[in-house]
Amino acid sequence: MSSLRWRLLAVTLLVVFLPVWWMHREAVLFFDRFSSRAQEEHMRETAFAAGELLRRMPRDLPGEWIRLDDTLRLIAARDQTRFRVYDRAGVLRVDTGIAAGVAPATNDVPATVVSALVGKYKASWELTPDRKLIWYHCAEPVLDGEEVVGVMFVSRHTNPIIQAVSQMQRNQQTAMFAALGLAGVASVLLAWTLTRRLRRLARGAAAVAGGGAQTLEPLSGRDEIAELSRAFATMTDELARRNRYNREFVSTTLHELKAPLTALRG
Repeated sequence: MSSLRWRLLAVTLLVVFLPVWWMHREAVLFFDRFSSRAQEEHMRETAFAAGELLRRMPRDLPGEWIRLDDTLRLIAARDQTRFRVYDRAGVLRVDTGIAAGVAPATNDVPATVVSALVGKYKASWELTPDRKLIWYHCAEPVLDGEEVVGVMFVSRHTNPIIQAVSQMQRNQQTAMFAALGLAGVASVLLAWTLTRRLRRLARGAAAVAGGGAQTLEPLSGRDEIAELSRAFATMTDELARRNRYNREFVSTTLHELKAPLTALRG
């Protein structure tokens, strides 16, 4: 009986676990892909809006670059974004990733910026040195008519996405364990109900087989176990009836033979 209970419990947990695990996995992957696309779209919108500031400002005045740097730092602090602004010659003029007032380093121009300098939008990504986060980059060309007047290079890491995915995983894991717990309790109750009636039927059959009872009391209900118990009860009633017939037949036969045997002896 115990094997039936454990098998029912194992099957129930497996049937519940596999779909929930698959849905959890697919939901996390879909959210990760969706949030990554949404982040790139938002970054491009931000780059376009910031590029409008560059397009409209008088770029030949040094003070305007300082004013643009101050404005972009406010946006960068709010959106956890890094802005780098290149002029039409590919010179880095603004970098919100360094301290204010510090001249931007003259490093090599990224390939995405090179593409943007000829009017082509470009996006890329890279892992952080500790390989825990991903930096997304997008280079949006700033156009004044048909002329490229600069490039707005926007970078943002995936820490907000990772935090949202982690929270989603924790919530779904909690729901999964709760579902498994409820399924386990339900399967245990169901197994106990089934095995309790089967044990009762087994005890009745053993009592009939051992001679302690002549008939088997059927179980109540309309399920298969009740039908089985009624079949056993019918069988034991029929066996009891045949046993009574056999005993009566033997008793009658012995009685009928008793008188002739006595006469023969006398």
